[in-house]
Amino acid sequence: MTQHAIIFIDHDHAKIFHVDAGDPKGAVLTQAAHHKSAARHKTDGKAVHDHALFDTVIAGVKNAVEILVVGPGTAKNELMHYLEKAAKQLVPHIVGVEAVDHPTDNQLVALAKKKFKAIDQWR
Repeated sequence: MTQHAIIFIDHDHAKIFHVDAGDPKGAVLTQAAHHKSAARHKTDGKAVHDHALFDTVIAGVKNAVEILVVGPGTAKNELMHYLEKAAKQLVPHIVGVEAVDHPTDNQLVALAKKKFKAIDQWR
């Protein structure tokens, strides 16, 4: 398994790619999870999130050394809050949390390669 992982997450699904920044072939999609009821609303209008999606993501990146979390909206931030409670050991491995709309898989891989290459050069 490679040391880099990028997570794309929104309220309905997540994709995890394990990326080798130096490999021209790119990345391996290791997991794609879909949850139709990722967010339900209470009567007061606040969202109640289905943590099964977050748990699936955690399982998919548990061995990654560096993790980039991206996505539209608030799901990426909610994942970060969940990590702080349910998987504290992963928090130090998060190298960035960024807003992106709905990129293609190729765009996700290109973003990951660019970010991880810069991080690796910096270190």
